[in-house]
Amino acid sequence: MNIINEGTTIEDLWTPYKELVSVVEGYLAHESGGAPYAVHTFEAVLRRHKQTFLSLLKYPPKNPTSREEIKRGVTEGVNLPSVGRTLLSKELVDEAIIISGITEI
Repeated sequence: MNIINEGTTIEDLWTPYKELVSVVEGYLAHESGGAPYAVHTFEAVLRRHKQTFLSLLKYPPKNPTSREEIKRGVTEGVNLPSVGRTLLSKELVDEAIIISGITEI
């Protein structure tokens, strides 16, 4: 079982987003003098991450079941895609609960 703490990084979780940030920043910073493939790469990455952007626009209602599942992550762990069952640090769970309580945009 993996444990996610503040000092621990799991590359598999963030690698796709790091690539997205890198490509978007590179394209925006060098748009005028970029390589010919830059537009194609930029559009391909945006298409590949379309669901990520769409999910940012969704505002799902609070889910007590999900909150309880996250709280149990400290003792029982949670199942993360491509990582498996993982224990969460109490600090991470506390921050997630605080963030999930912020409903006003």
